[in-house]
Amino acid sequence: MGSRAHYVIIEDGRHRNLYSQWGAHEIDLDLLPGPGSALRFARAQHPVEAWTDAEMCDGAALFDLDTRTLLWFGHCDGDPAVRTAALMALRRTWPGWTVEWAYNGLMDVVARLGTDPAAIRAPRAMPVADDLRTPEDFHAAFPQMRLSPEAYPPGSLLPRELPLGPIGLGEADPDEPWGSVLLTVRQEGRVSAYDVDGTPAIIAENGAERVFEYLASWTPRTRLPRPPVAGVHLDADARRAGVWTSYPDLLGEPAMSAALWPSWRWDLWQDRSGEQLDRCDGAVEVPAPDLCAGFDRLSERFTKHQDGGSAVEGISMLLSVVGGLRAAAEEQGARLRADTGAAMLHRPIDLEEHERKATETAIEEVRP
Repeated sequence: MGSRAHYVIIEDGRHRNLYSQWGAHEIDLDLLPGPGSALRFARAQHPVEAWTDAEMCDGAALFDLDTRTLLWFGHCDGDPAVRTAALMALRRTWPGWTVEWAYNGLMDVVARLGTDPAAIRAPRAMPVADDLRTPEDFHAAFPQMRLSPEAYPPGSLLPRELPLGPIGLGEADPDEPWGSVLLTVRQEGRVSAYDVDGTPAIIAENGAERVFEYLASWTPRTRLPRPPVAGVHLDADARRAGVWTSYPDLLGEPAMSAALWPSWRWDLWQDRSGEQLDRCDGAVEVPAPDLCAGFDRLSERFTKHQDGGSAVEGISMLLSVVGGLRAAAEEQGARLRADTGAAMLHRPIDLEEHERKATETAIEEVRP
């Protein structure tokens, strides 16, 4: 487990790749004080050669000192309003720099280095061992997994690789607090809207045929209970689609799933949600993110982060639980062996008082 983050520093045409197992969840807070402290922080992380795969990387920052460009992404407390507040503050605390969001996550970072983004895509197929040649063999070895009897009839010979995914789609639970995806469809001149539990990448990876099969049994919505974190618009009449997102969840889609959308054209709208709403003909009411609340939460998180942040809290809790279990085991005359090597400490950089104050002032200055 963890909150995996990469930090890439480009200088004089060469790059260094650094890594933290726990850094991604609050990467926006480590960047907020500006390039001086952010680079001190990044250079203190662990040098690595390899990359995590794109789906496993939760945050990254690329510091291009040659072009004075910051390319980054992160969780931002799971709130589009916090993300917007962070981006507004960063443009104040990084004067003279271009601040960009990586909509395809780590794929955008490695692409900036000239690496093929497909090289870090998670595997889309599982190799089948020589002794698991039939569905019966496979089920005996992996009882928790199920193969479709239509695709793999009993007694049939399995292929050398079984495709993984795509993950299925479902309607979002209106009572859940986290954001969902607004999916709108224009068909025969009319627009219908759906509240989807998933990501734009998952929608694209399912392909046109499967997506429209899902929609046949879903209930159209006229109002979303919360601001969406992303959106996909499908114009079935023109066979044209558009996608926007406030998170790094495109992951190279829909380009990598183009074969599943034959003759469709996709437009990438970055985080411009208005592009979708302009095409909805008022079919759905969508609450706007609360930007004032986003700034409040950003300020609260930044203050708390300077005292150690959630990574230190999580690691402290883990070590406390392990210590309690070890003591309980010893009371029973047993001995507990625990490997806590993965609980590597991650903490923010120590800021000078003037750096902390300047960051707090910048947040207040750009607050609406």
